[in-house]
Amino acid sequence: MTVQRYAAMTDSGEEDVSVDVSTVRDAGDDDWEDRHMVVFKDPGVQPTPGLIEDALDDAAPCWTMLTDHFADVGAPVEWRYYREGGWLGKAVGKGRTVGWLSVEDGYVSLTCYFAERHRIPLLGEESLAELHPAIAQTPLSGRLLPVTLEVRSASDVGTAYHVIAAKIRMK
Repeated sequence: MTVQRYAAMTDSGEEDVSVDVSTVRDAGDDDWEDRHMVVFKDPGVQPTPGLIEDALDDAAPCWTMLTDHFADVGAPVEWRYYREGGWLGKAVGKGRTVGWLSVEDGYVSLTCYFAERHRIPLLGEESLAELHPAIAQTPLSGRLLPVTLEVRSASDVGTAYHVIAAKIRMK
């Protein structure tokens, strides 16, 4: 077991947070690309509700809950096509990107990017406890910390809501 220690600010003051990072995806994981495939890659075919539902199957309600939630917090999701990533949903509110959504085969991928300085406060968030290993271990993408979730069920949507709330709260 690999454990990293961080000093995190919690509601009750500063405390050490120990995080087991042995189960987090290794940055050199060669199979990662094969397991994470964006479904909509054709620039001429913008995703429609019917296509999204077909691609997500049982996870289709998760898409609706996430896009509705983004709209409710003032960051509606707009489709954008990227040569390197296919069709991605970009949630923008008050002039800043809150999150990115992609339709994968059977699940929704949500990524919120945080400033590097937010890693420690995120580790202090009790509502994100199940994500602490990933938050502790994830390498930076440039100067930003990506927090990515595979949303497959209603319980995953609840976790996503907490990540979105943290992104909106942390500037």
